[in-house]
Amino acid sequence: MQKKMVIFDFDGTIWDSIKEVELNNIEKFKEEYRGQISISELYTHNVNIFFNLEKNRKENEKRLVSDEELELVEKRYTERKRSTLPWQGVKELMQELKDKNILISLLSLTRSGNTDPLLEKHDFKKYFSDIIFGDNVLGKISKVENFEYLLKKNNLVADEVVFVTDTLSDVREANSVGIDTIAVTYGQHNREFFEREKNQNVLFIVDSVSELSEKLLNLIN
Repeated sequence: MQKKMVIFDFDGTIWDSIKEVELNNIEKFKEEYRGQISISELYTHNVNIFFNLEKNRKENEKRLVSDEELELVEKRYTERKRSTLPWQGVKELMQELKDKNILISLLSLTRSGNTDPLLEKHDFKKYFSDIIFGDNVLGKISKVENFEYLLKKNNLVADEVVFVTDTLSDVREANSVGIDTIAVTYGQHNREFFEREKNQNVLFIVDSVSELSEKLLNLIN
């Protein structure tokens, strides 16, 4: 079925911001939570679940991270993220999709406060028919409900949509909704991560924005 909408993840997919995550001291308490594990391994699961657990633990339960530490992490991440840029060639891809009357949505579980200003600064908001962050619309820590929301809002079925992401956790969530996915290896996860398990919804694994553009445009033409 011809694709009518492309849903993009943000960090690592259309924006070169992954290094800012790894530089952040978020790594310290993520390792405490998961054991000695790399940031990339953590992103094989929904990383926002960690924040949800930490923010909602009962008073009598062990807190790995204090509210103050969580706030500090978010503040430092926001400050560093301000200087990041879109991947080269992404803006041209967005324009070409828009010229072909393809709906473009942004679905990121990051906070709007550290991402929306970047979209404004680099004039990206004009490309998106829908923009969902972790703290707006549904405010869900999983992308599954957000995928379902976008399908219903735009009167589409899963086969009419393709999702683009740089993490295995996103691939899994799209797979649960039946949405085809293109995995990019220039963000958080490399090819080895995506090939470690079989997800039927993965159409392609691409290594560059130019290869992504080629595959996407072939899907909609």
